[in-house]
Amino acid sequence: MDLEADRGGWVSRVRHVTYDLRIWRGVRDPHGYQEVYPAELVYSRSALAIPEHLVEMELASDTQYLWSVRARFELDGQPRVTPWGVLILPGQSPGDDPRSVSVPPRGYYRFVTP
Repeated sequence: MDLEADRGGWVSRVRHVTYDLRIWRGVRDPHGYQEVYPAELVYSRSALAIPEHLVEMELASDTQYLWSVRARFELDGQPRVTPWGVLILPGQSPGDDPRSVSVPPRGYYRFVTP
């Protein structure tokens, strides 16, 4: 959001922003599909003060991981939390994967360790 375009709007009333980060080890779908789903939660941090982070543990090599982040903040003194961030392709609904309501559906951000 462009803060200049929101002068006096809701963005200027946001305070105390922090970030939650989760990283899961990825596992292939057991039914042979190419989808990768989160297996075990391997890393979690809450209330990070800035929107960047250096992972504080060694991750397994040659492993696919899925991750997501969400923001916590106050708006007009009331606590708010954004949904977990995911990639949504054009025409795809965030509700495409009904297996879980507590973690993001398909579309996790991904990386592979060297």
